[in-house]
Amino acid sequence: MDEPTVLEKATELGAIDRASTLKEARGADLVVLAAPISRITTLLGDLAPTDAFVTDAASTKTKTVRDAEARGLRFVGGHPMAGSQLSGVANATKELFRGARYFLTPTGKTDPEAYREVAQFVRSLGAVPTAVDPEKHDLLMAALSHLPHLMAVALLKVASDISPEALSFAGPSFRDLTRVGASNPTLWSDILAENAPALGEALGAFAAAMAQLGSEISNRESIENRFQAARDDDRGEVNLTTVILAFVLAGLAITVGAIIVTKVTGKANSIPTD
Repeated sequence: MDEPTVLEKATELGAIDRASTLKEARGADLVVLAAPISRITTLLGDLAPTDAFVTDAASTKTKTVRDAEARGLRFVGGHPMAGSQLSGVANATKELFRGARYFLTPTGKTDPEAYREVAQFVRSLGAVPTAVDPEKHDLLMAALSHLPHLMAVALLKVASDISPEALSFAGPSFRDLTRVGASNPTLWSDILAENAPALGEALGAFAAAMAQLGSEISNRESIENRFQAARDDDRGEVNLTTVILAFVLAGLAITVGAIIVTKVTGKANSIPTD
């Protein structure tokens, strides 16, 4: 279900077999809600009641999971860690999810059968399903995805304020750091507003990290140690952003491993995890 022009284009490109109605969707085995986060709650209300397994692909989970459970849906929140700054069906690719981490957010109320079916669907896309608590998912996304988008916007503004021509002199490092600043403005204003509480925590940790780094900037040994710690955490290319994000994650006291362990041993340990 979408705008008629979008559905026509999706059919033309082979992204879908055919458009369907809400009534038809209620009778499906599995319904995937891939829409802007602010529309998900309305779609959940429109979809209920249904016996279908339901999941979504939005990048915040706490409110969505709560709403779906309140409506009695067989729901498992989902969030694929895949994509780019490009949007729209014209940029669709069947390889998008291949090898990507795909977060699922079961709770103590999640139907185990629903989790198994959604996890199998994720595997069929070539992605790797990983269980995580909805609240911790949102905090993790605030640090790893939402904060970097804000950082890109801020860096672009800082450079432009220094000189209107600054961006024309930028090298690959700056372009890599600010690439996501070209993301869909409407989509990202939506995402950030929905995750405001968790993002507020991440921004607080970021401000503290920047203040700490600022106080150490003339201390070569201290800054070298910061970059070395980021290198050890990142296992890849290290730049100022990875240094700051490593600092932020430490301030928030979250790691992917800790989150997954919490899910396996916590209140939803009856849900199989991957």
